[in-house]
Amino acid sequence: RDLHLSLRRQRQMCIRDRFKGVDEINEIIVAQRNGVPIYLDDLGIVRSGYKERKVITRINGEESVEIAIFKAAAANTVTAATLVRSRLGALEKEYAGKKDPLRFEVVFDQSRFIENSIEEVLKTAAVGGILAVVVLFLFLRSIKGTLIIALSIPISIVATFFLMYGADISLNIMSLGGLALGIGMLVDNSIVVLEAIHRYQVKGYKPGEAARLGASEVGQAVVASTLTTVCVFTPIVFVEGIAGQLFADEALTVTFSLVASLLVAITFIPMLASLSPAIGTNLPTITPKKEYKDFFLVRPYAWILRQVLRRRLISLALALALFAVALGLFGSLGAELNPEISQGEFFVDLQLPPGTPVEQTAQRLEGVEALIEKEQRVDRYYTIVGSGNQTGVSAVEEREHIGQILINLAPGILREKEMEVLELSLIHI
Repeated sequence: RDLHLSLRRQRQMCIRDRFKGVDEINEIIVAQRNGVPIYLDDLGIVRSGYKERKVITRINGEESVEIAIFKAAAANTVTAATLVRSRLGALEKEYAGKKDPLRFEVVFDQSRFIENSIEEVLKTAAVGGILAVVVLFLFLRSIKGTLIIALSIPISIVATFFLMYGADISLNIMSLGGLALGIGMLVDNSIVVLEAIHRYQVKGYKPGEAARLGASEVGQAVVASTLTTVCVFTPIVFVEGIAGQLFADEALTVTFSLVASLLVAITFIPMLASLSPAIGTNLPTITPKKEYKDFFLVRPYAWILRQVLRRRLISLALALALFAVALGLFGSLGAELNPEISQGEFFVDLQLPPGTPVEQTAQRLEGVEALIEKEQRVDRYYTIVGSGNQTGVSAVEEREHIGQILINLAPGILREKEMEVLELSLIHI
């Protein structure tokens, strides 16, 4: 009966999945011999106390407690990090008025690099779009004509976003890079269509008729030229391995942007060109003598072309020599999967002889922290003693003789300056 009661009590504790005290832990049956239960307290002593300290963590030299948060496999990194930061802010406000307020410092955030990279790509794409409009104005010399083609850029981008959503492509570095690459090609089709419409306007056709004739005349050529470019990028989607995983989003984004620009060029541009008789009338008349003389690049290009045609053998020999030099340089370029990327942070690892107590390891790292504290280029540093982990979070295996410092540099520090800070830290060690 005693055995039955003990088993029943143990079964209840397992269902509750927790113990009310040390006594209940002592009553756990670990084995039976000849029908006699063997309790845990028969084998050893169970007491409530504190675990011996194995890991020490500090932020900017102050003691801290590390909390590592991991996202689910299917979750978005940026979204998860945003929610975590929002929750941390709410917790700080909740405990702000209490005796021991909580203060959180994010020492390692994978979403920060992603957000910064996306922001830089967006800025680059915006600058590229503005420069494309400026170049258009220099060539067309018409405000209305430039505005018509400039409108094709945002419209094509919005249409590209719809196609990306349908293909389940997120805004990442590769997809935005493909969008930035496609921005320069978005206006090509629109320029060709608008120029064809302009020629019919100059001949005296009404705006609607000029738009119809111009778009019909170059429509087939525009479609063919766009499809040839699409055929270059589309096969990358079917590439297997890591290359396909890296460049699939970029290839699809470029393809979508080109298809969107084609649709805009053969529908939206003719519609705008047919609205007003004044559209395109300020564009330069297609008279080769006047137009090409006015263009500032024609004279240097014409001179170079004449020299090349007069000295064909020399020009051919020079081209072959340059080709041979390029082939020679190709072998010395080297190869790697990704270029070196500076995230504005790096690790400094310290490893003492095995068996060194954690207190001694922490004392050695204090000297490195004192050096880093003097560096104005350092924004924050995080020290973990007793764990040599490369991700900024506690490792499963704790080793007291290993320490690590994660150094976050101040915004705007170049990679060369980052290496100087790293060299100073290593020299001190």
